[in-house]
Amino acid sequence: MAVLAVDDASNGIANVTMVAAAGGGDSVAAGIKVGGWELPVVVVVRNGDASSKTVTVQGTGYVVLASGIAVIPVRGSAKYGDSVAITYSAVTSVTVGAARLSGPLA
Repeated sequence: MAVLAVDDASNGIANVTMVAAAGGGDSVAAGIKVGGWELPVVVVVRNGDASSKTVTVQGTGYVVLASGIAVIPVRGSAKYGDSVAITYSAVTSVTVGAARLSGPLA
């Protein structure tokens, strides 16, 4: 199991570092929700295989189609850095990354 680094995607998804999905699953720090605002985190999954895969984040399964890309939301909490588990139905030809959708707070 690997902990995915959360990249800044304010300049586009091309800046997201993709790594091989781990057979035992991965984890990522969730975004944060405070004062009616949310700084969301998403998991980007690229499936290069000829068959669809299911990726489960926070208990919800998402289907990533064959040769497809999915952007999966990670719901935040009031405490930044809470760890969220990510599991995969299979990891053959699957890469994954994590991104914050807004720039860092100054």
